[in-house]
Amino acid sequence: MGLPDCSPAAESNDGGTPGAEPPQSEPPQPSPPPLSIVPAPQPITPPEGLAVHHVGTGEALYAARTFAAGEPVFKFAKVSWRPRRDRYTVETPEGQHLYEPLLARVGHACEPNTRPSFDLMALIARRDIAPGEAITFDYLTTERRIADPFDCYCGATACRGRIERSG
Repeated sequence: MGLPDCSPAAESNDGGTPGAEPPQSEPPQPSPPPLSIVPAPQPITPPEGLAVHHVGTGEALYAARTFAAGEPVFKFAKVSWRPRRDRYTVETPEGQHLYEPLLARVGHACEPNTRPSFDLMALIARRDIAPGEAITFDYLTTERRIADPFDCYCGATACRGRIERSG
């Protein structure tokens, strides 16, 4: 059994029964929204010492214990590579676009408390981090171009205000 014939010839109307209502055409249906080409972060269970909190922009990673300056906050354990940058990737020095579910939840700050180390494949504390503090890094330290520019409200004295870079 094949598909029904939906060509214009298959919709012919012989006039119908006298006195019958003419066939009503259905109103056009709105097109479904386009599918996002950027997969959302995968659901995660954070490792011990970290917590995920829901915030206005999605999910953010927070310290659940003290981290000392120089200490790895977490290792990049579930890395995948994406063909192009998106809002969830981090650009490596070689220009590749790394996706890691924990790293995708690290917020931006102009004076961050961590930095990514691609040699160690880990996020490293730049200074002591207190429990309850958001885990952040400066997106402009890795990205040659920002996929989704945004306004920064980190509150740092050196806050750049607008985080964007094209190129």
